[in-house]
Amino acid sequence: MRPQVVTVSALQISSPIPVNWREKDFALGLQVGLSAGSSLTYSVQFTNDDPENFTDPTDFNTNATWQDFPDLSGLTASDFAGYEFPVRAVRLNVTSYTSGSATLTALQAT
Repeated sequence: MRPQVVTVSALQISSPIPVNWREKDFALGLQVGLSAGSSLTYSVQFTNDDPENFTDPTDFNTNATWQDFPDLSGLTASDFAGYEFPVRAVRLNVTSYTSGSATLTALQAT
């Protein structure tokens, strides 16, 4: 998988980044970078719900069961974490916002 990138610059949730959960040796790196002077709080979330079970992408982002990655929850600074358990999609959730932007980059080994 090529690096997938989403940026959020408001109190909002990014669009989901689908992940290939079928990889034999699943490995996923998640990096969040904040712009200079950012004042925000974010979490990176995952779901194991199948996006094909939803009628449209908005429905998937709203109604799938999303959970925070424990190492990337409630943060106010740039961070990175790696995971070896399969998930179907990830997203960035900005939960408190004053200024700046947060960028999530997801990189999966294939």
